[in-house]
Amino acid sequence: MKKIALPLYLFLTLILLSIALGYGLKKYFPANKGAIDQDISLHKTGYTYISPLLKCADSQINVSKITNLEKDMRAFITKEIGQGNVEEIAVYFHNLSDDSWISINRDFKFSPASLLKVPLMITYLKLAEYDSNILQKKLKVKFFDFQTALQNIQPAKSVENNKEYTVEELLQYAINYSDNQAANTLIYHLDPNFMNQVYTDLGLSVPGSESLENFMTVREYSSFFEILYNASYLDELMSEKALEILTKSTFNQGLNKGLPENVMVAHKFGERIVGTDRQLHDCGIIYMEKNPYLLCIMTKARLSSSSDFSELEHIISTISEKTYNYLNK
Repeated sequence: MKKIALPLYLFLTLILLSIALGYGLKKYFPANKGAIDQDISLHKTGYTYISPLLKCADSQINVSKITNLEKDMRAFITKEIGQGNVEEIAVYFHNLSDDSWISINRDFKFSPASLLKVPLMITYLKLAEYDSNILQKKLKVKFFDFQTALQNIQPAKSVENNKEYTVEELLQYAINYSDNQAANTLIYHLDPNFMNQVYTDLGLSVPGSESLENFMTVREYSSFFEILYNASYLDELMSEKALEILTKSTFNQGLNKGLPENVMVAHKFGERIVGTDRQLHDCGIIYMEKNPYLLCIMTKARLSSSSDFSELEHIISTISEKTYNYLNK
């Protein structure tokens, strides 16, 4: 039987009609609505502290939404510096819900001090992904005076000399109470190449590789909390564990102060007197209902006769409170 050839214009018309029909059916009768919804969401749900990325996406920054917040932050910073209460302030804010962000003085470098206990924890949890027994391994505490930097803000609890603790217990002392002796014990029993690899993987300078004490910016440090929240470096189990530990910090004079008591904050503070400067920082994730965000604040002031950190605590807590109140409108 001889095949009948369709005219070219009729053939093209049929193709266009098929495409239009297919689009209409998909629009009004989607075959798998769940699959469509999942494609819209960039994060996996069902966790308490983390929100793992399902896929990478271009940042959709809502600049107008946070313009007034940034103006308010900058005005407050200018006022505090003008009154001589502080020498430098750097702020990094990242709204984890819509990916908008603010970065003020992002190139200023500070001494992270006890903030470095977070990458120390990340290193041990990374090792625990390969050896699940490592967190229960017991280490004996041995005080070394030369290893202990003066802690101006004393830990609420400290490990005891010559006593054994599990790695997980030492991590809790180091993070929850910022205990230097617990951190020193963890460092002493750790191959430094492991922790250096964490910094290298994140594209950060390895502590001690630069001659300056001040070597880390507010933006660089914030990356540790971002990888934990997104579970993009540690696996989901270990990322969840890390942030859970960070929610139990006993330092409540920074990001926490001024926030409602029921708002959970996973954070770490650091303090250091460097030369003629006093530095105080607090960085973490504020789990505001339906709108979690990351806030990292680093401050530096000239030493005064009182030599306390109350003014810097006030600055950090005020910026934190302003941020929460703005987002809570």
